[in-house]
Amino acid sequence: MSQRRIFQLQRYGNLLCLRASVRGVSGDPRVVRLLVDTGSSFTVVPMQVLNDIGYRSDVMDRSVSIMAASGFMRSPIISVLEFNCLGQQVTDFPVVGLNVPFNPVFNGILGMDFMTQFRSVLDVQKAEILVGL
Repeated sequence: MSQRRIFQLQRYGNLLCLRASVRGVSGDPRVVRLLVDTGSSFTVVPMQVLNDIGYRSDVMDRSVSIMAASGFMRSPIISVLEFNCLGQQVTDFPVVGLNVPFNPVFNGILGMDFMTQFRSVLDVQKAEILVGL
């Protein structure tokens, strides 16, 4: 039985964000600020961060078509060695490498792929997320 934990999210107007860390082939972790997005199927990490920790977008095994405001775009899917978020440490976690438009609050997205894996429940009013039902 998994342990239930409540995590406080950072509220910016109607946006809810949190911090996570990503570790790559260089061994150095990088902290990312992620928008909690129940409308996103995938977790997105900035390509620049992925480059900094040793991944290359030109050497990718898989990619995905992403619908953006400007239309469809192909983005690499990269399995990072370690992804830490909401008290969960995941190895070989697939993320989409994509630079989201500049925003001072977040630089990536926490998608449903992560939240459903850890049975997360989002309380928008309290800006909290319950993990591990």
